[in-house]
Parts: sequence; structure tokens; C-alpha cells
Amino acid sequence: LSAGGSSYESASVTIPSTTSTGTKYVLFVADYNKSVSESNENDNVAYKSLYVNNSRPDLVVQNQLAPSSANAGSAISIGGTVKNIGSGYASSSYVRYYLSDDTTFSSSDTYLGLDYVSSLSAGGSSYESASVTIPSTTSTGTKYVLFVADYNKSVSESNENNNVAYKSLYVNNGPDLVVQNQLAPSSARAGSTINISGTIKNTGGSSAGISYIRYYLSDDTTLSSSDTYLGLDYVSSLSAGQSSYESASVYIPSYSRGHKYLLFAADDYKYVTESNENNNVAYRSIYTY
Repeated sequence: LSAGGSSYESASVTIPSTTSTGTKYVLFVADYNKSVSESNENDNVAYKSLYVNNSRPDLVVQNQLAPSSANAGSAISIGGTVKNIGSGYASSSYVRYYLSDDTTFSSSDTYLGLDYVSSLSAGGSSYESASVTIPSTTSTGTKYVLFVADYNKSVSESNENNNVAYKSLYVNNGPDLVVQNQLAPSSARAGSTINISGTIKNTGGSSAGISYIRYYLSDDTTLSSSDTYLGLDYVSSLSAGQSSYESASVYIPSYSRGHKYLLFAADDYKYVTESNENNNVAYRSIYTY
């Protein structure tokens, strides 16, 4: 700058989050490192007063609810109150739910769902609830439903280390219905009636409610909407390890000829939430002529 010259300077700066509430001063220090030899080195500092408000929000989860036990693969209802226990306003946020082997939230925990939380004034609260599904692959044992307030840290809080609450949950290995020992003739005349049978067994770790087994005629061993429906049987509820023998007389359509497969589809209406939904179909080959 030449004698009498000036230059306007500006900057965007951040007030540290740990700054206490009260009157502070922004200091403007010219030639801070004394790179210019001046006639007066004692008038380089100017200031502007600034009142800092360190009233910040603090989001926690309280009164969390979850069932004490559930089957793997089943849906459960959970809920909890998100409260702002801080002294400042909290903008909108999200609470997320996870399933964990312990009470500490980590990236390895299983995500279950989330809820939107509206803005909360100091002392304000919001009850949030959700229906979430326990993954069918979850192992048997004690787990924890984690309630993580402001999961993505969108709200600047006075305490960022108290966002997680939990509720213990014992997970049972759910029911699993399969067809075993299926029987059918190896051949049959098209247009005739045949007797077929099979055993429905619950190979899972908990009880299965009532269901139906349905029978189909197929060109392959995979059940699809193009297969021919033949009939059904009612299957009563089955405790873990229990089985039920089912049989039916079914009609082979007169137009069906060649190498076919009789499909036995357990729980074909999907009434039962199972730990494995991919092993319900068994088959027996049959030649129709």
C-alpha cells in the first residue's frame, strides 16, 4: 500500500463449538508477523465485540420399546422418544434402527429402518415408531435393537456421544417348512386320477401356524405361474421339529403328456414367516402318456 492507501479484506470464519456463552471480541491484527517495519508497531490491533450463544441441542432416545423376543424373519413393532435435553434448538433429523450383537453402534450392525424427527425446541420430544423385520439369517440368541438419534450428525450437539439407546431382544430361529418323503406313481395316463402324498416338517426352531400345501404339474422342477395347479391340503400348526403327513387324489389333465414333475409346495400362500423361504418346493418325476 502506498502512503494513504487502503484495502478492504473479508473472510468467513467459524466460531469454535467449545466457545463459552458470553461477550467475546473479534480481533483484527494487521501485519501479524511484523513483516513490515512501521513507525508505530503498537496500533496494529482493532476489535469488534461479539456475543456468543453456546446454547446447543442434545438429542437422546428415551423410553425405547421392543418385544422381548421374536422369530428370525418376522416383523416387529418398535418405538422410542427422541428428546432434546439440550438448551438450544434442534433442526429436523432422523433416528435409525439397527440390530446388533452388543450395545455399541458400529458399521457392522444390521440396518433395520429409520424415522424422520421434526425440529425440537429445548426440552421438546417426539415419539417415533416403526415396523421392522428381523433378517431371516439372524442367529439364535440375545441381540440388541439400537436406536440411533441424529445418525448422520446433521445436528451440532453439545454432546455427540449419547445418541444411542438400546433394547435387548432374544431372536429365535424361525419356523421352516419343508416337504419330505414325497410319493407319487412313476407314470400315469393323461386324464386319470392319481394318489400322491408327502410329509410336511417344521425343521425350524419355533412353531409354525397353519398353512397349506399345494400340488402342481410342471415341465421342470421349479415352481412358476405357468405350472398346472392340481390341488391342495390343509396343514395344521406345527411346533419345532413336528411333522404332518398329507395326501391327496389329483387329476392329471388329458392334454398333459411326456416327462413331467409333480411339485409339492409347502406354505404356498406364504401364511408362515419362515427362516428360509427358498426350500418349500419338493418334486417327484412322473411320465404321463
